[in-house]
Amino acid sequence: MSTPKLNLVSGGKPDYTLLATCAGDEDTGGGLCAFDGDTLQVIDRVSSAGLRVEGDRIIRLIRTPISTGGGEFVVYDARGVRQYFRVDELSDGHYFAWDGDHIVVASTGTNSILWISMSGAVDRVWRVPGDDDSCHLNEVVLHDNRLFVCVFGDYGDYRGYKGRERSGDGYVFDLETGEKVVRGLCAPHSPRYFDGSWAACSSMRNEFIQFASDGVTPKRTVLLEGFTRGVAVSDDYIFIGESARRSDRGRVQGGSIAVLSRATFETVSRIQLPFQEISELALAPRELVEGTRTGFRTNLLRVKEKDQLYLFHALGIEPQRLWATSDPLRPSQCRVRVRAEIPDSLEVAKLTLINCAIENLSHSFYCTASSYAVSLSYKWQRTERSPRMEHQEGLRTGLPCVLPPHGKLNLRMEVMPPPVPGEYRFIVTLVQDGVCWFDEIDPANACSAVVVVRERQQTQTPDASAHSPAYLAPRKN
Repeated sequence: MSTPKLNLVSGGKPDYTLLATCAGDEDTGGGLCAFDGDTLQVIDRVSSAGLRVEGDRIIRLIRTPISTGGGEFVVYDARGVRQYFRVDELSDGHYFAWDGDHIVVASTGTNSILWISMSGAVDRVWRVPGDDDSCHLNEVVLHDNRLFVCVFGDYGDYRGYKGRERSGDGYVFDLETGEKVVRGLCAPHSPRYFDGSWAACSSMRNEFIQFASDGVTPKRTVLLEGFTRGVAVSDDYIFIGESARRSDRGRVQGGSIAVLSRATFETVSRIQLPFQEISELALAPRELVEGTRTGFRTNLLRVKEKDQLYLFHALGIEPQRLWATSDPLRPSQCRVRVRAEIPDSLEVAKLTLINCAIENLSHSFYCTASSYAVSLSYKWQRTERSPRMEHQEGLRTGLPCVLPPHGKLNLRMEVMPPPVPGEYRFIVTLVQDGVCWFDEIDPANACSAVVVVRERQQTQTPDASAHSPAYLAPRKN
């Protein structure tokens, strides 16, 4: 479908630009795109999550995976970057609202909502009971001076929603009262209130649905071409992100934005993007978008000095992939120090996160890139008291950046215990796909401990929308 020139009007005001934050780990990478109604421009290539336009500012959340923790916000005005701050308490930050005093953001990795001042301080925390990221609390929306929250469902275990994304357990609720205003969604994202009712993405079904007043009965539904996430509404159009599914990486070039007529819900156009995943969409005045193009290049002397260093880069070619390929490592290049906070016991087949630290003791570079990716992983081995079973290799955790010689890296690793209770030796090390496990070159390249795997305990499933003062916790000084 071609992309005709679109007149972007918002609130009766013309000359708006559609901004899109994008991701695409280990493939196309991510970045910030701008569509002016006629052409698409890639402003930068920094993976990002939430995006808000508030008055004379654009607030952008830089994407940080749950394995590394923390979060970063960049604030722009018409001249460029006005402010940057880091929030260590934020984990896998997704999308956020602005309540006039705070950024109210979903800390998905900790089942929490954080109220963050423009100084970067966390002034308030609201948390759903259960393991981290059990219900995939992913968005906070402000409507009629009230906050509404979007979740995948009521689950108590870490990523308990996995495998249940199509169950219709997702909903949107009023944070203050706990009332569910939208129900029956499959992995929901991007709830929006317009034209007198709620609408939201039922992402796993590639749908965008506008509901009747009961929040259950669909009033208008459109089936789109990808994982729906990210919504912006202008006077004439509804823009909806269509992300390529992560299982399709390598088979599709990128995601897209479907342009719907606001009046008819019919798809009138489609905007192709060079990134696999669309995170968020927002409409911004064109003069304010100029600040995102300037970015940190606000000091002309600093820009002049840096541009001399970028001379050779300016003569190069735009890369088609984010990462270069890895080469097979020789045994002498496999030297690493690994530390991990290994618990004494775990529950059978319950996905868990543990903290790890890696130090590269070699003169080589390690990166998680095709076709010989280096990853953090683990193995389960029998002891004299273990039940009968084969040795098991664990899940891979990709390195979030290139680890240079003598470089250090802290990250969190997902661990899946064996399905049979008993005592096992747990070994944490690096592995290069198709080449070797580092601990098989030298046992000093790993850390290990004996872990007792016990029967699964029954946990009470919390209701994310159950309003209780116990869930509200002010920040401790």
